[in-house]
Amino acid sequence: MLKIHDFPSICIRPSEREEYINALKEGNHENYIPLVDLLIQRMLATFTYIAAKSTTMYHGMLSNEYRSWFINELSDEDFYNTMVDSLKHIRTTDDDP
Repeated sequence: MLKIHDFPSICIRPSEREEYINALKEGNHENYIPLVDLLIQRMLATFTYIAAKSTTMYHGMLSNEYRSWFINELSDEDFYNTMVDSLKHIRTTDDDP
């Protein structure tokens, strides 16, 4: 369904299947928050995985130019540092996103 509406694919890991099924059930009762939260979490994880594995994106996100932009625009150096730590970790593993 995401692809039909030009959204990127996301990866729901087998360990998250129960959470995903429960979120779908909640959505059937018009409580969409669990599903939206899970989808956002998985989109961010998938994007981080792609950024870590893509040499161009990885080096771009670690560049001083990107770091300065990120910190100046979002005013959050701690979040940037956390993101960099995640990128470095994912880049050195074979784990799925």
